[in-house]
Amino acid sequence: MKMNNKKETLKRSLLALLISTTIAVPCAYASTISVALPEQSLADSLSTIAKQGQVQILFDANSVKNLRAPALSGQFDTQTALQKVLIGSGLDIIPQGSGFIIRPLVTTNAIIIPEVKVTGVGSTYHPATDVVSAPQYLTSEEIKQRNTGDGNITDLLKSNPAVQFSNNDSTSMNQGEIKPSRISIHGSSSYQNSYKLDGVSFNNDFDPANSGNGETNTRVTSDEQGMYLDSRLIDSVTVYDNNIPVEFGGFTGGTVDVQSRRWSGETHANAYYRTTRSSWNNIFTDPKLNFDTANNDFSNPVHIPAGSEQRFRKHLNTYSGII
Repeated sequence: MKMNNKKETLKRSLLALLISTTIAVPCAYASTISVALPEQSLADSLSTIAKQGQVQILFDANSVKNLRAPALSGQFDTQTALQKVLIGSGLDIIPQGSGFIIRPLVTTNAIIIPEVKVTGVGSTYHPATDVVSAPQYLTSEEIKQRNTGDGNITDLLKSNPAVQFSNNDSTSMNQGEIKPSRISIHGSSSYQNSYKLDGVSFNNDFDPANSGNGETNTRVTSDEQGMYLDSRLIDSVTVYDNNIPVEFGGFTGGTVDVQSRRWSGETHANAYYRTTRSSWNNIFTDPKLNFDTANNDFSNPVHIPAGSEQRFRKHLNTYSGII
């Protein structure tokens, strides 16, 4: 009679173990546990996680001896919690049935480093940080350090590989010219670019394609820029040659976005004066060349219309102040 009772008790125990094992299988991988572990020995952390996750964790006591586990707080699934307390221990976690096995990490000349947390402070959008658009951005400090030439906007863009300057603007036919050079952004015509000052366009709408001398009153000479800005009054210049932002429009070339300087807390004023005239220029020709000075022959080797040498006197004044 006692033997039968023992058999019946053993059957009930095995049935209870089978039921508990079946329930514990999904818990090993899917259940979420809430932990608040202090920094302590790794063995204690593993035991606590095994108890809360109701899973079996097998490990060699000698392998975790003298190892410390970092503090851990929050809700995790059992496997994630184990991975976090094992960081930097040189041990690896292997799922096995309804539990886990902790064993030394198999490495080949690898260096194990602890978890590294990288934090940063967010900032507002700046065009220079946009790698996709990759515009050219010049600050006021960079403008001061550059050779500004005639002191206009386009002279600041000579280091931009997407900007090409007109070859005709630097020939001897344009002696003493102090107006900004015409530029092409990625092959577009100079008058197809968009020029913005503090968000307002300063493109010239009066025949910008004609930048000649204005020989007749029926076609007055013009330029693509409606006004010439002094680089000393500029806080920043941004040149968009591709992936141009949506706020710019009304053009088919590139965009030159200019931001003017703001009051810096000090009141001051500046006055600049520049001038040029034809009497300061000389045309030198090689005497060995067969050059007829009696007519305007553009086919001669030096391409100089001798009979119509330009006579001019130009002045450039700049008055600026910040009050």
